[in-house]
Amino acid sequence: MAETNKEMDAIYHLLEIEKKASSIVNGALKVREEKLAEVHSEYNKLYNEKYTQVVKKLEEKYQTELQKTAKKYEKDIELYRQELEEKPQDQERFNALLEKLLFA
Repeated sequence: MAETNKEMDAIYHLLEIEKKASSIVNGALKVREEKLAEVHSEYNKLYNEKYTQVVKKLEEKYQTELQKTAKKYEKDIELYRQELEEKPQDQERFNALLEKLLFA
């Protein structure tokens, strides 16, 4: 009976050790999850900052290029208008061509 009592004590002792080990493992898992959540949060924050910076630079570049293109467009249109105004218009030949095409 004494041996059975010792065996039971050993089994209870091992169960207590297993319970403590389980508690330690669960605590470690909880700490790991907290650290992962913290790291994930930091990563998202850093990602959003970098993303915002890139978007801002691209938007600035886009606006600059858009303004350059608009200025070039206006300049090209104005040059085209000037060229058209400088070209002589031969109204008599134009009217003659219309007469020929429409009424011939």
